[in-house]
Amino acid sequence: MPRRRKRKKSAATASGNDWESLSAAEKLATFKRNQITGEAGRFAARFDFPFDDFQQRALGALEDGKSVLVAAPTGSGKTLVGEFALFLALKRGVRAFYTTPIKALSNQKFRDFCAAYGSENVGLLTGDVSVNPGASLVVMTTEVLRNMLYRQDGRLDDLGFVVLDEVHYLADRYRGPVWEEVILHLDPAVKVIALSATVSNAEEFGQWLRQVRGDVSIVVSEKRPVPLYQHMLVGGRLFDLEVKSSGGKKKLNPALLAQTRRFLGEPRRGSHTSLPAAVGELNAKGLLPAIVFIFSRARCLEGQKQLVAAGIDLTTPEEKRQIQARLDEISENIPAGDVFTLGFDSLFAGLLRGIAVHHAGLLPVVKEAVEKMFAAGLLKVVLATETLALGINMPARSVVIESLRKWDGHEFVMLSAGQYTQLTGRAGRRGIDTLGHGIVIFRPGMDPAMVAALASKRTYPLKSAFSPTYNMAVNLLERGSLADTRDVLRRSFAQFQADRSVVGKAQQAAEKQRTADKIVAAKTLECSFGDIYEYVRLKSELEARDARRAQLLAREQARQRNELFSSLKRGDVLAYQDGRRARHGIVMKKSHTRTGETTLTVLADNAKLRDFSSNTLTGGLALVGQMWVKDYSERKPRDRQRLASKLRSALRDGLFTDPETSSQDRADAAPSPLKPKVSTQKTQQNRAQLADTGRELTELSALELTEMIAEHPVASCPHLNSHLKKASHWARLERQAARLRRRVDISEGALVDTFDRVVKVLTRLGYLNRQGEVSESGAVLCRIYSEYDLLIAQCVLKNVFAGLTPAQLAAACSAASYEPRRQESGAPVPSPLKSVVSQIEYLATELRELQTKLKAPEIPEASSALVAATYAWARGKPLAVALEAGDFVRAMKQLLDVLRQLEMVASVETSATARKAQKLILRGVVAWSDV
Repeated sequence: MPRRRKRKKSAATASGNDWESLSAAEKLATFKRNQITGEAGRFAARFDFPFDDFQQRALGALEDGKSVLVAAPTGSGKTLVGEFALFLALKRGVRAFYTTPIKALSNQKFRDFCAAYGSENVGLLTGDVSVNPGASLVVMTTEVLRNMLYRQDGRLDDLGFVVLDEVHYLADRYRGPVWEEVILHLDPAVKVIALSATVSNAEEFGQWLRQVRGDVSIVVSEKRPVPLYQHMLVGGRLFDLEVKSSGGKKKLNPALLAQTRRFLGEPRRGSHTSLPAAVGELNAKGLLPAIVFIFSRARCLEGQKQLVAAGIDLTTPEEKRQIQARLDEISENIPAGDVFTLGFDSLFAGLLRGIAVHHAGLLPVVKEAVEKMFAAGLLKVVLATETLALGINMPARSVVIESLRKWDGHEFVMLSAGQYTQLTGRAGRRGIDTLGHGIVIFRPGMDPAMVAALASKRTYPLKSAFSPTYNMAVNLLERGSLADTRDVLRRSFAQFQADRSVVGKAQQAAEKQRTADKIVAAKTLECSFGDIYEYVRLKSELEARDARRAQLLAREQARQRNELFSSLKRGDVLAYQDGRRARHGIVMKKSHTRTGETTLTVLADNAKLRDFSSNTLTGGLALVGQMWVKDYSERKPRDRQRLASKLRSALRDGLFTDPETSSQDRADAAPSPLKPKVSTQKTQQNRAQLADTGRELTELSALELTEMIAEHPVASCPHLNSHLKKASHWARLERQAARLRRRVDISEGALVDTFDRVVKVLTRLGYLNRQGEVSESGAVLCRIYSEYDLLIAQCVLKNVFAGLTPAQLAAACSAASYEPRRQESGAPVPSPLKSVVSQIEYLATELRELQTKLKAPEIPEASSALVAATYAWARGKPLAVALEAGDFVRAMKQLLDVLRQLEMVASVETSATARKAQKLILRGVVAWSDV
């Protein structure tokens, strides 16, 4: 709950004898509060703690009529600045919107603000939930506000303040552009309060805000309200990461280094701290409650089971009673048949012991209960995925990071310094803890210096992810011309950042070109046989092309090598080159690193083991056959000798023959085929046409360049090598200047170029006319806000959804808008839906082909994996087990968004069907969302 309850006799109102009874800290708090005047002072009087300097500066700027950017660490209290905007809005009789990146955070803020300002004054809009939408203070997701701006919603007329919480989200690849759209399209009179985590380029972001929003005060604070201490858990023991040296400077803890050195290289017994041991150590040290970040839902659930199985119980009888009462409230709303499906038995058993899990796959009502019980102090350990770090108010005394690697959707990658800070930022409860503790669980091979680098790094740049989408394009063009829209793109933070880099690159290019021109002007490079500069330009262009060809060849060889490695299996016989000697070997083991590298352990014909890596292999490697190796182990020397002997016998018997030289090898080994020679006259014509050689050389073929170099007069000069040596510096400057100019050209036109390609697709499909005006079809696309906007619009306009029943429409819409977290096959598509799903897949393929042809942004791959489950759910069947409950609920909520949009744009018949489909979907677990 918010910390704004007044005490009956607060320090703010103490006087006379009361003042003498106050502690030194209370006197200081009263003094600080009394420094704040005006509306900011009245707002501060609602709290029983002093405001920090950065909060006071931000409040003062807001009261003076400025927009504000606040960049401060997690848990520092920057949200108070946003709340002051709501306070001012009520005082001044204007409306205020508080936007958040996720619905869970919107729900939390809604509850907080209702308690602070009265439920009659606060509304909530999250797409699927609408509560008191006409209120003076409305909490919403950022997407909802963006959609209101495009619709020119009437509630924007008296809007005075917009709070953009977690504004650093604009770096998010998929959702980031929404923040920039909001900032660019809000009325200039609206004051923006942008709240961000600490980023290293806050000044740059603030300068852009000033450029597009006018007077903006930039308030940056790097001070944590609760100091954070860093530790590592090694072998069940907690070590400080750093200690102070005799000179007062910090250094890595020698005791920690000594302990970790024992476990370098191969894992040894006792090197890794088990979860029960970690929790036991934290409990013994008084460091609970703790959040343990584990980057896998399955491992979170498994961790809870491990802790329960180990007998760890962290709650008192009274806490158990309170937890049970809350669990009973949840269970009352759950059909008995769903309890087993949802796996509540083991989940609830852990909660009663004070051990919880928290991830996006949980049922929303359970996730909300975990958050509330943790905030109330009933839960002591929460095993969570990183979704918990996204703004939800759940600080703890300690934060434990189980691994420094996480799956990013494509591969395992190291945590960035920014991610590490975001996670550990939850450690230390303001007003409760004097210290916060960030703890990393040691794994063999982990270097404490690397952990220290993550913990100390302070460079987390905010980089725009803004890029034109199809829905964005038609909405912008409905409000203005092509020129106006291009102007909006040029005003984006993405273009602002590109322009700043362009300035630097352009300056570098100009400087290098000036230096090169000075060399020419000084006439230090002269040749009596001809133009040495022209000759060097020709050679540089040809060498650059050769380098590019070699690079492409290397990439192709790497691709072929990766294909071969991925296809190999145990028992495959390989031929390879070992120095100058041809050898054969048998694949005994195949493994994959977390970076995506494939490693083979091969038993050579000389009985030695050798490792081949897909990333570092040099020389050829070919599959020539296969052998039976089931009865052999590469770990046993005797087995290695026996198997190598069998391999040599097989080779002598001719069972394996080396593959023929590949076509590429033959091409490399054979002399180049003779090609038609360009005549001397043609060469002279080419030279005559190269008035501006630096720009038009690219128009010549490699053969023409070769001929021109061979027949150039300078090629006959006896001092050619000396000339070339002297010219090497000039040539390098010319190449660098040209490369920088190309980058400038690309940066300057990247956004507009992408937009123009989007416009080509929209024009080809009839959403725009040739003048760039929005057609009737385009008006449909304007109202569809989804990553699959174009596909859904095509389905509407091609009448794909016509004639379907409500349950069939819901299922069909899932095939046009569902993107699974990972590869999912799902149940087979039901017979009544096979035809419509085929039509959707055909339209998707057509779209992607057109987008590829025009080099425009492609829509994501939609999946039919949820069609059967959605169809069953819409027909009243029990909860499907194909997805975790939270995933299923989230997918259904997204589907409800699509159905609502469909209701607005489809034909009268399909619109009515979409309305009925929403009622079929919104039941049971889907309807149990928190508000």
